[in-house]
Amino acid sequence: MEVTALGFATDLMVRRLGGSTVEDHDDYIVVRTATNPGFYWGNFVLLDPRRADAGQAVTLFRSNFPTAATSRSA
Repeated sequence: MEVTALGFATDLMVRRLGGSTVEDHDDYIVVRTATNPGFYWGNFVLLDPRRADAGQAVTLFRSNFPTAATSRSA
């Protein structure tokens, strides 16, 4: 997936520099921080909001992170 938004591109760069893996799946990107699987902002799925909906995002997240919680306690 081509990331044109500067904020997202920067976040992906910082994640890579921090040791995360960034997997491009054409329609979406998966970021994994294997050394810290509970890192809320370090394990996520990035989709193009112009082409995806919330249901698709949740489905992709659950399929890529099956043991993760889909919400965070405050």
